[in-house]
Amino acid sequence: MIFHIADPTIYKAAEESGVYKPASFDSEGFIHCSDADQVAGTLHRHFGGADRLLLLAIDNDAEKEHLRYEDLYKRGQEFPHLYRALPLSSVRGTYVLERKGAMFSIPFEWMRSFG
Repeated sequence: MIFHIADPTIYKAAEESGVYKPASFDSEGFIHCSDADQVAGTLHRHFGGADRLLLLAIDNDAEKEHLRYEDLYKRGQEFPHLYRALPLSSVRGTYVLERKGAMFSIPFEWMRSFG
């Protein structure tokens, strides 16, 4: 399972079409994702100004044809990138992330429930 941190408003709009594309997709050509152990770092590094987000659990087997692990920013760590718009049929679950003080609470148990 891989994970993507989404804007709940954009995801809600995608529910009508059945296909999700974050705002950065058109300019970058892929969707930024994280493995379970990368979610906390991604969340705190890139979403500091948000109060409410959505964590998507994505079936990496269903998306393996379009999935690449890359170290695009030369930080010594590869991240999964999905090189197509995400069909919602590949989303196995969603979890609402809400800021608690200065931090988000990471749903480790929920993430582990996908195996």
